[in-house]
Parts: sequence; structure tokens; C-alpha cells
Amino acid sequence: MEEPARKRQRLSAAAADRISALPDHLLHEILAFLPARLAVGTSLLSRRWRAVWTTAPDVSFTTQLSPSFVDSVLRHRDPALPLRSFSLVAASADEVVSDPDPDPALPFRSWILRADSPALQRLTLRLPGRFDLLPPAVFHLPSLKVLELRLPGRLDWPAAAFLPSLQRLELSDLTLLYPATEDAISNSCPALKCWRMSFESATPELEVKCPLLEVFELRTRAGPIGGLSICGCKIRKVSVRQKYAAESFSGPAAAAYLKLSAPGLQTLEWFCPLPRSATVDSLPDSLASSLMLLTPRELLDLDENRLPNYGHVLPLLRVDRLVLPHCWIIEEFSLAIFDRHDQENPRAWVHENLKHLELICFFEGFGSLGLAFLLKNFSKLETLRVSCVKESSINYAIPYTLFHRLFKSKGAFGRGGYWDSHNLSLKQLVQVSVHGFSGERFEYDFLEFLPRAAPSLRMITIYADSEEIVLEKVEQLQQSFPHIEILLQLHGR
Repeated sequence: MEEPARKRQRLSAAAADRISALPDHLLHEILAFLPARLAVGTSLLSRRWRAVWTTAPDVSFTTQLSPSFVDSVLRHRDPALPLRSFSLVAASADEVVSDPDPDPALPFRSWILRADSPALQRLTLRLPGRFDLLPPAVFHLPSLKVLELRLPGRLDWPAAAFLPSLQRLELSDLTLLYPATEDAISNSCPALKCWRMSFESATPELEVKCPLLEVFELRTRAGPIGGLSICGCKIRKVSVRQKYAAESFSGPAAAAYLKLSAPGLQTLEWFCPLPRSATVDSLPDSLASSLMLLTPRELLDLDENRLPNYGHVLPLLRVDRLVLPHCWIIEEFSLAIFDRHDQENPRAWVHENLKHLELICFFEGFGSLGLAFLLKNFSKLETLRVSCVKESSINYAIPYTLFHRLFKSKGAFGRGGYWDSHNLSLKQLVQVSVHGFSGERFEYDFLEFLPRAAPSLRMITIYADSEEIVLEKVEQLQQSFPHIEILLQLHGR
């Protein structure tokens, strides 16, 4: 009888033989999941594997790059078998560029030219440093379906570019030079379905009109967003986000204009200043949109239902999610509506169907007034996210003693306090998250107030920096409302 150890060894060898016996095209699919260095390393496995990598249609340089290694791999590939996908991802410029090189982009461009093939379907380039000019061949690949470029430099999209098969385009960390025409990208990508861009500086005016486009996303880290014209019957998501400085009260510059026509639009996210002018039409009633307001003026205009005289047509859309990213927004809004703190029946807001509200609040100051005012208007909220801060960010124009007499002395959100007597009802609120909770009295009063105003509330998640008084307050809250699941997340644990 064969010994068990020898039998296991024989079965293991047979299994290895079965993998090696696979046809080349299946072995190529296995190599497609490996970076080039590991794929080349399979040549040491056996004679069967020695040349498999040289005919693989997918090449990915993602680890331990060096110009000599990349050159060697591309030189030893079988030139008769074109590439299907090519990826070049480097963590630092030193991996692909030699300091003495008078033209740092020269090897980079030569690699792209070697990968150039009518059969190339996917091209991914994520490189540090500044590689300003791509070879023109990149913009004339007939079979290319996915193009991902993350190159901290200038991108000049030629007006004569034509990528008839491109379905996904991702441009990141780029400075887009003004194209010959605003619709240069749209005209060159007739089959595009997903278009994502992220820029380091101001963006030029763009006309988005690809007939098959479904998703358009734009991010910018500095500088204003140029004018946007977005039109397409198949577009289902539009997302525009602009980085803002937390210490800036004026916020970043607004987009010059927005023209939006998308009858199939399902999701709209506008997380940047409202455009100076806007034209919005052909939108479905089922649209779910998210809006971030970056100044108190925008929030006050929203409250007063002002007509779209300078781009404020966006707030007149149905908004399901509202984000107020600065504490001073809610505080200055509170000052502006102070004379209406006793209003029994507030005017109906356009966003009466708002489902999610996200803001930052100083509960011991005027911010609690603005928060309560918003909750009273947004009675159909389902989720609420509040971040607590420890001090006010503005100088009050209204004497602080007046606020103390009207609100703090009456308990504000506390049991039997000011807001308990103002019929504030949140019947659809089911989930709340509170960030930066310190256990301070007015923060805890707010947490205790919510279950009384929201009979359907089922979960409260509390994020805190320390556990001393916080644990005591959370246990107290859980005892008062045992039917609610209360989760405590301590930072650093």
C-alpha cells in the first residue's frame, strides 16, 4: 500500500500539473491579477511557465518600479500579441524618473507608445511628478473602453481626439487646459457612460452632452468651478463638489452658471456655492438631490423662498439631503431669524420633504435656536447628524443676556424647557448620530429631547473623545429610553 505522505505528495503534484495544463488564455487571466514583477516571476515555476507572461495581454506596473525594469518587460513581450490593458502606478517620481534625465517625461511617453495598440481596452496612469504632455496616440485608441489618468500636471485635451469605444473616463489631480471647444471631451467620446474628474485648480467651462452618459462627477480642490452645461436623457447621477476652507466665512467662488437638462436624473449632489445663474428643466419628480450650503445668506434665502435671481433655482428643487458644514452658518442664521423664535406656524419651506439634515452646532449659544427652527420646519426628517463644538465662532450682535433670558433660563431643549412647549414634532425621525459629544448639559438636554419629539426614533449613535462623564450620561439616557438602541463610539478605541 502506498504511504500516506507519498500519496499526498503525488496528489499535490498532480494538482499543480492540472494548473500548468490549462491553455494559455486561461493562464493569462490568472496573470491579469498580478503586478508585472510577480507575473514575470512565474517564469521560474517551470518550463511551461517560462514564456507565458510574454504573451499576456494585461500588463500592470504597480510595485517596485524602475525605468530599467519597465523597459525590459516591454522589450521582451511578444510584439505580435497586442496589449488589452496597461497600468502604470507609481508611489513616487523617483520610481520612474532618473534625476539626470533632461526630459523626465521621455521614458513615460515611450512606454505609452509601446503600449499603444488598436486592441488596447484599458489604460491606467497614476504617476506623481509633472508629466505635462501625453502622446497624441492616447486620444486615438479605437478600442479603449476605460481611461484613468492621475497625473499632477497639465492635460491638453485635443479637439481632434476621438475615442469611439470609451465608456469610463476618470481624470484626477490634473490642471485641465482650456480645450479648443467646451465640448471637446463630449465630442470625442460618443459612447461614454461614466465621467469623473478631480482637479487641483479652477476648471474651465464644460459642456457635457454625451448621448449615453449615465454618471457625471466633478471635484475641484482650489479655484472656482467654471460654467457647466449638462444635458442627456440617460444621465441618472450628477455630483459636483468643491473643497472649501473651514476658516473662510465667504466660502469659495461660485460657479459661473449651470444648465441642467436630464429627464432621467435620479440623484443630484451640489456641494459647493450655488451658481451665479442657473437653468434647470426636464427633471423628474422622483429626483433625490443633496445640497450643501456654504454661507448663512444661502440658508436664509432658502428659508425665505427667494426667487432664483442669481442661481438659487437649485434650492427650489426637491432636496432630500441638506448639509451645513460650518458652525457659523447655523449661528448667523439663528441671529437672522431671531425675531421669529415664537412663531407658532412657520411658513412652509420648499424642502418640507427633507429626509436628512447634517450640521455643526454650539448648543450653549444661538446655534441651538437655529437648529430648533430647522427641526420645526423639517418635520419629515428620517436621519439627523449633528456635530458638537465647544465654543461659538461669531460675535453676537444681539445681547447674549437676551438669549439667556429667552432660552437658557427656560431650559432650552431640557425637559419642560423652552422647546418642549413649542410643538416640535419629528414623527418620522428614526436615526440620529451625534459627533464630538462631551456630556455637557445642553448637549445632553438635546439628546434627551429627541426621543420625546421623535416617537419613532430607534437608534442614537454617540461619538465622543473621552469616557468619564460621557459613559454616565449615556447610561442615564439608556435608562430613560430603553426602547432605543444607543451606541457609544469612543475615539482611539
